[in-house]
Amino acid sequence: MVKADGLHAGKGVIICESRKTAVEAAHDLLSGKLLGETEQHIILEEFLEGDEISFLCLADGKSVLPLAPAQDHKRIGEGDTGPNTGGMASTPPMRCSTPA
Repeated sequence: MVKADGLHAGKGVIICESRKTAVEAAHDLLSGKLLGETEQHIILEEFLEGDEISFLCLADGKSVLPLAPAQDHKRIGEGDTGPNTGGMASTPPMRCSTPA
């Protein structure tokens, strides 16, 4: 996986299925061809298959309040065949309980 460093609403992530595709994606990010602006830094990560879950909490330095987990759906198309979307949907709300 090749991605732009920083926030790009999920559009700066390219899931690469070959070394050639990764090199092309890196070039497109660094040249500005992909996002319209040249990136100074890019990140290379190993792609892991499977579901992704986000689990967020609110904290004030003394207490922690967990929010309901959400599942991101990243690639468009049946069987995750298309480009990355940045998370177009989430799973239905999940029940989350905190200790009394």
